[in-house]
Amino acid sequence: MSTQHGLFLLAHRDAQASPHDTELALRVFFPVQADAYLGALGRGEDILVQRGGRDALGALACGLWAQGLRTEVRALAGHAA
Repeated sequence: MSTQHGLFLLAHRDAQASPHDTELALRVFFPVQADAYLGALGRGEDILVQRGGRDALGALACGLWAQGLRTEVRALAGHAA
């Protein structure tokens, strides 16, 4: 039994200086949720965007990082894959 993980958005490197760039980066990966995620990031919230295995989430995390988004993969308590 393996632990399920979650990929969280934490911030964007240019959020203060260029909120438009943050919005564009979010729209690349989350076109439907971009507005909600932008608001949540503005409030300092961590956003769970995907669940799955650690290795699978790592690939998405790399793509998000390339767009300037800070991410973290965390084990989800009480969830097994």
